[in-house]
Amino acid sequence: VAENLANQDTTGTAPGADPYRRKTVTFADRMSQAAAEYCRGGNGSIFLEVKTYRYRGHSMSDPQKYRTKEELAQYQRYDPIGRLEKQLKDQGLLDEKKIDALHQAIHKQVEEAHHRAEQDPDPELDDVWRDIYANPFGPYRS
Repeated sequence: VAENLANQDTTGTAPGADPYRRKTVTFADRMSQAAAEYCRGGNGSIFLEVKTYRYRGHSMSDPQKYRTKEELAQYQRYDPIGRLEKQLKDQGLLDEKKIDALHQAIHKQVEEAHHRAEQDPDPELDDVWRDIYANPFGPYRS
């Protein structure tokens, strides 16, 4: 198995591209346009691989001994959100005041969603198995 799916074409028909280290908005726009043209041209389907990287552990008790500080720094250097922020700052479209306002608005939105979720009733026990398995094995039996 290839490290990047974009580099492995099992059918020999679909082109691939890896967005790592490219300008985020430009690459996403060009890649989505190219993918649409490719498919509309009768060439079949295309696979766009977009990876994410988790900067924090799985939980508060996760010491993250499975990666180095250098690995984390490398991913942070090429983080698409940070790169987009820098690009928008360089173009004069974003400043620290606007960034702070965005962070506050996002925090408020998350807090409101959390509050609404806390107010919702607990799901039925049988709902735990819904949409999990292709062949569900029926309701929970104690």
